Amino acid sequence: MDDKTIAERLIALSNKGLKFSNELEPERYHYRTNYREKQDKYLSELVKWKGECLNLLRIKFGGNSVYFNDFVRRLNVETQHSGEFYQENVKGAVGVLSYIADALINGLTDDLFYQKEVILFQDLLGQAEEFLNKGYNLAAAIYGRISLELTLREFATKEGIENSKISFEQLTIEMRKHGLIHPPFEKSLSANYNCFHFHPSLTDGKPPLSFSCLIN
Repeated sequence: MDDKTIAERLIALSNKGLKFSNELEPERYHYRTNYREKQDKYLSELVKWKGECLNLLRIKFGGNSVYFNDFVRRLNVETQHSGEFYQENVKGAVGVLSYIADALINGLTDDLFYQKEVILFQDLLGQAEEFLNKGYNLAAAIYGRISLELTLREFATKEGIENSKISFEQLTIEMRKHGLIHPPFEKSLSANYNCFHFHPSLTDGKPPLSFSCLIN
């Protein structure tokens, strides 16, 4: 699902949660003999609503994301008399859904890129450095190149540049045209991307002076 579809779904879930919260009792009314009636009445629907929210946030941002954890934290606020579906808890969770939807609509959600994808890139870089330390220079260069390309393509996609069918060089040109990078950095990216094609240390067995020649 694209961001627009997810934002629309988040808004719909927010509205549903708001309706539930207007029907639920606040925690301060726990002393009433019938205070659990409404919670019990809507329990099945509330559990379904919670599951839909968690599933959507997990798919979009990941289970370790700020947004996912913020929703869980607000819904599971501990009260003196317990119960995740008190009015206050549900309203707090609705507020989280609303700000996430606003962030998506305004292009302000970097959480997926920085919390999920960057883990992959860091892992690739770590493997590249390990190969380099063991003298497997070609493998190190390939892993470094993959990490560089994936990072750049992910960033371009986030900025709305379709790049699935263009080369790395064409991608850097498009990013420069969109004002995302300057000419000197464009040249640096291309030089590092093509480094392993001509770097003599990758074929003669001599280790390069620095790993940075592969991934700067």
